[in-house]
Amino acid sequence: MLEYQIHCYQKKWVLDAIVNAVDKVSSEVTNTYLMEGQVMNYVGKYIAEQDTEAKNKKYITRLIYQKIHRLKAQYRSQHVTYFADLGFEDDSGELVDFDPVDVLANVDADSIITKETTALLAKDDRRKEFVLNAWLVGFSNDSELSFVLADEFKETQPSGHRSFIKRFRNDCRTLLSSTAI
Repeated sequence: MLEYQIHCYQKKWVLDAIVNAVDKVSSEVTNTYLMEGQVMNYVGKYIAEQDTEAKNKKYITRLIYQKIHRLKAQYRSQHVTYFADLGFEDDSGELVDFDPVDVLANVDADSIITKETTALLAKDDRRKEFVLNAWLVGFSNDSELSFVLADEFKETQPSGHRSFIKRFRNDCRTLLSSTAI
């Protein structure tokens, strides 16, 4: 199948014609991605077997629209369940509509505050951000953390990282205590 689609990608005008034709019917079908793939296979097969130069533009355009016309019925009649149909009856016999859970609205405020505080303390420094994220997951052993930093940031020895961690911890405490209410 993919070997036929390659012929459509090689001829830009063919690909553009397919995309434009599928876009015209996008409001009538549920899955335009599959429709595009099948049209590309159909037209690509014609180009591979009959018209290797894809010179017959009118005929290829007609093939595109014929295939889309045949596929419209198939992709229009896909089974869809509406939220209105998912309602249920409560104890009193009243119909209760289905109300989907809004996952995007369930953002944990603590995690947002933690991420913002981490970004403010790190100040676009990768090493500071690395240390802060290690502290967030409970990795608080300075000597082990300094060896991990030495592996990650090779320009400094573990002893230099250890002193950096101590200074950074004191700076964070000072900054957080001065901004705390």
